[in-house]
Amino acid sequence: MKKVRVRLVVMVVGLTVAAAIIGGSVAFRQEPRQSVSVAGPLSNAAPTAATATPRSTNQEVPTTATATPSSSSQQVPTPAAGTAAPPADVKVDLSRLPLGRGPQMAYLVDRTVRGGTGPNAEIPGKQPITDVVRFGGGLLVMLSSGDFTSELRRLEPYGEAFLPGRVAGVTSLVGSPEEDLAAYAVEDKSAVYWVDSRDSELVQRSLKRAEYGRTQVLAVRGDIVYFGAEGKGYPAPETYYRWDSKTGQVTAVKTVRSLEGLDTAGTAAADFVSGAAQTFCSAVTELATGKRRFRTCDYSLDGFTPDDRTVVASEDFRGGGAEPLTAALDSTTGQVRRQWVGPEFVMAIAEDDDHLLMVVDSGEQTPVGIIRCSIATGTCEAALPLDRYGRNNVRLLGARS
Repeated sequence: MKKVRVRLVVMVVGLTVAAAIIGGSVAFRQEPRQSVSVAGPLSNAAPTAATATPRSTNQEVPTTATATPSSSSQQVPTPAAGTAAPPADVKVDLSRLPLGRGPQMAYLVDRTVRGGTGPNAEIPGKQPITDVVRFGGGLLVMLSSGDFTSELRRLEPYGEAFLPGRVAGVTSLVGSPEEDLAAYAVEDKSAVYWVDSRDSELVQRSLKRAEYGRTQVLAVRGDIVYFGAEGKGYPAPETYYRWDSKTGQVTAVKTVRSLEGLDTAGTAAADFVSGAAQTFCSAVTELATGKRRFRTCDYSLDGFTPDDRTVVASEDFRGGGAEPLTAALDSTTGQVRRQWVGPEFVMAIAEDDDHLLMVVDSGEQTPVGIIRCSIATGTCEAALPLDRYGRNNVRLLGARS
């Protein structure tokens, strides 16, 4: 993810190594569910919703949701005013899905990044890959460098080896939806960095404050970086912040309890609001006012479609492993627009306004692949055919896992 721009670079003592890399280089919880429709090719008609079981999401803004039509102008039936009956569960049979085009979002298979902007890129070496983002046609890669430590490396477009230099102690890494900006945090410096690949020379800005403990970057939207920082003491409370890397202004985000995902516009968040372990409840919360659009204890809210009208959801309340479903909820009302069941769902992310990409298999040690499903019609196709890559070796970059 060229024009002359004014650069604002906040210098931080001790960042010689970071400047070198950026400037010169860089379990599844199964529960029985009723399934009445079978997913088929994306060109098929929308599945029937006649016997679906309503799911309550404790809506706080009662609104009748309208489904988004697909490219073939098919629509999900809209419930009558005052009702909340969602579409039927869509049963996905992996053995019957037709082959479609490959994922348009960046994804990782073993050590190769495919899709998104830029060419296929092989990540060199043998260090375990902690995280990776597309960045300016190349890659920024977090690699494990020992127990609980990681380092940041950069791979230029078409590069076959990392450029000289590295940033040690990186705790987190995020990229922009356009794949041209990124942000990362460095633990021992309690510092956050914003980097821009859009000019002939990379621009870097940094933020460091003594009162911050361990920091985690959460999202980057233009010049703005959202991050969490632990306080001092034990247990260390975490506060969320909005940093304008251009002006240097830092604002505490006090309207959310646990910022787990941010919409494209940067105006609403997926927020874990109560509970513990597998009894968490989630909400969509407006950042400016703290108003909850809706709250649900049936789903974990994991991300948004690019048009911000739909929330991607699962039952994974930080439990890891795979899940028995992936759902698409209206981001204003919480109404279930579509829900897929059948395989084990490892992770999911919105590819565009209507389509979700999902990493799926039939259980540990079974072939794994990526499917694409339409929210409007429920129909699915194979985007990456099933193969024995291993569950942990196929990832959708940017998806919550």
